[in-house]
Amino acid sequence: MKIGVDMEVREDKHSLLFMCNRKGLVRMTKKEADKIIKSYIPHKGFFDLSKQPKGLSNIEYAKILDTQNFLARMNKDKDYLLEFNPVQWDRLKEVSTKLQRIIFDYWGDSIFN
Repeated sequence: MKIGVDMEVREDKHSLLFMCNRKGLVRMTKKEADKIIKSYIPHKGFFDLSKQPKGLSNIEYAKILDTQNFLARMNKDKDYLLEFNPVQWDRLKEVSTKLQRIIFDYWGDSIFN
């Protein structure tokens, strides 16, 4: 699903979201994953994903956190996107829906505690 000129979001075989650019898949290294996990801060209005589920590798967990971080950044531009690029906003809502499904699958009811 295209979300901008240079980026799109796809799902891998585990239904985890990841970013792609014009050159293709943006692969995440263990070092990059560890940096994302270490720097994660919950976003207002988003689920707190601070606790890593046992069924996820560090790279899979970091992909989820990175997707949430991306959506939180885009949410800051909500008014602009709604006015000048509503198609982009609709695509972001689709990504958010997919992420929410993944969160419910891996975090379950614990996300509400």
